[in-house]
Amino acid sequence: MTNLFVYGTLKRGHRLNGILDGQKYKGEYHTAPNFDILDYGNGIFPIVVPKENGYSIKGELYEVDEGVFQITNSIEIGAGYEPVQVKLVPDDTEATIYVYTDEPDINLSDDFIIVTDNTKEWKHGRTW
Repeated sequence: MTNLFVYGTLKRGHRLNGILDGQKYKGEYHTAPNFDILDYGNGIFPIVVPKENGYSIKGELYEVDEGVFQITNSIEIGAGYEPVQVKLVPDDTEATIYVYTDEPDINLSDDFIIVTDNTKEWKHGRTW
């Protein structure tokens, strides 16, 4: 089993959450303030990038089996993300998060991003 931290289209209510059907939802968590999250394409999906003195990213934690982890790896790595290990707040749970490590050369914005107390969340993306 692997702890998987999701912050975008895999979250509950969003279009790829069905991939996580049958997996254990562990609740809302957030990262240390080492990232930024930006919206791509007016709500299509978010991109998380490493950033010193950045923001905490709010998302959901799932405990997933190996098959589901391999599916998410295929999707996320295929889209240019890399899996990295992080410790999550509030209890230092270790989890995998997918981040975009290259300099994004696409149109990104803060549309659909909610900022509260140095924590960012992709909240209102398209749910189709």
